[in-house]
Amino acid sequence: MKTTSPLLPIGLLTVMVVLALASLTFLYHMNDSRVQRYKAIEQNGVATTGTVTNVTTYKSETDLDYSFNAEGQSYNGVQSVNQNDVKPINSRIAVRYLSGNPSQCLTMDGDPIAGARQQRNFFKYVGIFLIFGYGLAVVLLTTGQKKRTARA
Repeated sequence: MKTTSPLLPIGLLTVMVVLALASLTFLYHMNDSRVQRYKAIEQNGVATTGTVTNVTTYKSETDLDYSFNAEGQSYNGVQSVNQNDVKPINSRIAVRYLSGNPSQCLTMDGDPIAGARQQRNFFKYVGIFLIFGYGLAVVLLTTGQKKRTARA
């Protein structure tokens, strides 16, 4: 009578747990809080006009600093933009902010959540791949275990 190694079930369990945790981590990032915040501002925000105060480029990312007036006060914002959406300093830009909390703001020129949307798509596809891989690993390892048991 053959006995199976106790490491196989522990190894299988470890692989399953690691894949499940990795899948959950990637799926969690699908609900990126920046995307949710930007959507709330786009849908419920108050429209105004702002002025570009500074443009800073780091490697492949460009930040657009801007100021605007809301509810009797001056506010500043900064937002990463695509190279195509860079505006010169002192140019006018469309801004939206949340009433009662104008520090929650974004520019409406270009796509303010392009970077977050790309990152979200990456995490979505990796999460789907990991879940599919987890299911395939379970099926293959379970099938292999049944064949070994049948031979013994």
